[in-house]
Amino acid sequence: DCMLARDSDTALKADEVRTLAAIIALSGGMVLDSDNLMRLSDERRAMVSMLLPPYGKSGVPLDLFESDLPRLFDLDCGTHHVLGVFNWADEPAEVSAPLPTGRTHVFDAWNREYLGALSGSVSLKLPAHGCKLLALRPATERPQVVGSTFHLLQGAVEITDERWDGESLRLSLKPVAVREGQLYVQVPPAWSTPAMEGAEDVEISHPGNGVLALSMVVNEPCELRLTFPRR
Repeated sequence: DCMLARDSDTALKADEVRTLAAIIALSGGMVLDSDNLMRLSDERRAMVSMLLPPYGKSGVPLDLFESDLPRLFDLDCGTHHVLGVFNWADEPAEVSAPLPTGRTHVFDAWNREYLGALSGSVSLKLPAHGCKLLALRPATERPQVVGSTFHLLQGAVEITDERWDGESLRLSLKPVAVREGQLYVQVPPAWSTPAMEGAEDVEISHPGNGVLALSMVVNEPCELRLTFPRR
């Protein structure tokens, strides 16, 4: 269905708009929007922009025969998975979502929050008609990307290559609809703050839990090299 991001002339609440955006992102198909984009707030316009471009591949339900409506949709993005966890009920709910085998980096796309390297499952509190969109990556003992604010699929589109050579993390990026945003890199305790080469005007901040936030503008294809000294 088409995206409805506006916050006026609609009965949809913010949580329901995020749910609609997440379903469209996980479908991988066309993105249609019926809003007057000039009248949207920056926050609502960003919801539309983070869907572009479409990925072209669709997620699959993990619990197809367990309930009337599947609540878990998984999209394999190659380097990582994106898991949509949905609450279709009219009341808030707590949902347990399964994780891949082994320790897994879990990043909450909507809240821009790193939830940690977890195993087994993750327990989530969801509002009525709400969702969580989680980026899942196998946890390693070296620095790696765990999340992004450029696209809802968390690196599937804007990161064209990610390589680790033993001391440096090399990232190849391309522009998408959201040109200004952040990449989140989780850094294990054995590694220190990196020296950086490549794109200009990248700011590094420390939101906590061993994560670096790289704030940047990507207007053309570029490469970043982050060299991490050992502690």
